[in-house]
Amino acid sequence: MYRVYLRNLIKDVICNSHTGVAFFIHMTTKEQFLSEHNRLSPLKLKATMDMLKRFKIDKPTLFKSDDWPINKIRRPFIFWLTSSIREKK
Repeated sequence: MYRVYLRNLIKDVICNSHTGVAFFIHMTTKEQFLSEHNRLSPLKLKATMDMLKRFKIDKPTLFKSDDWPINKIRRPFIFWLTSSIREKK
């Protein structure tokens, strides 16, 4: 039982032992994703709920459910966000 718990914990958490930072893979809500993204981002890359809604409409293949796993979605979101910022200029 303890081994199963550890295996699931390892699947759910990526740890960077050098900095002591842990990133949770299963960020299940849009609100959690937004909070974590904005915490990690510089001011120019801060996001809003409206931006997340537009991103989900533009990139539907990234979403198989209503989950917003930060390890899967954040990088494409940043690319999408920076390209949309450039288009506005």
